[in-house]
Amino acid sequence: MEIGNDVFLGMGCWLHAVGGIVLEDEVLIGPYAMLITGNHTQIDGSYRFGPADTAPIRIGSGAWIAAHATVVAEHAGVLEIVCDESVWAAELELMGPDLVERLTASLGRPAVVSLRCRTGRPEAPDLA
Repeated sequence: MEIGNDVFLGMGCWLHAVGGIVLEDEVLIGPYAMLITGNHTQIDGSYRFGPADTAPIRIGSGAWIAAHATVVAEHAGVLEIVCDESVWAAELELMGPDLVERLTASLGRPAVVSLRCRTGRPEAPDLA
C-alpha cells in the first residue's frame, strides 16, 4: 500500500489492500468508505475454497471518495460501484455517460467504458 502526501482517511473507512492500493497526494477518503481489492471465486459451486481474485486500486491525486462509498472493481473497462442506497445507484447510472467522459479526459485515455451501479454493501470479513 502506498499513501501520498496530505491524504485524509475518514473515520471507519476500510482498506482491503491484498491486491495493492495507491492513494496519490491530497486524496480524501470519506467516513465509512471501503476500498476492496479482492473478490471470491468459486470451485465446484462453492466459494469456500475458491482462489481470491485480486486487482489493484489507484486513487488519483486530489480525488474524493464519498462517505459510505465502496470502490470495488474495474474489469474490462466496466467500473463497478456499490451504493448504500438505491437512489445513489440510480443517480450514478444517470450520470454514467458524463462520468465516463470525465474519467477519459482526466486519464487521457479511455480506461472506463461504462459504470455498473448496484445497491447493497459488501460485508467486512469476520476477523474474530
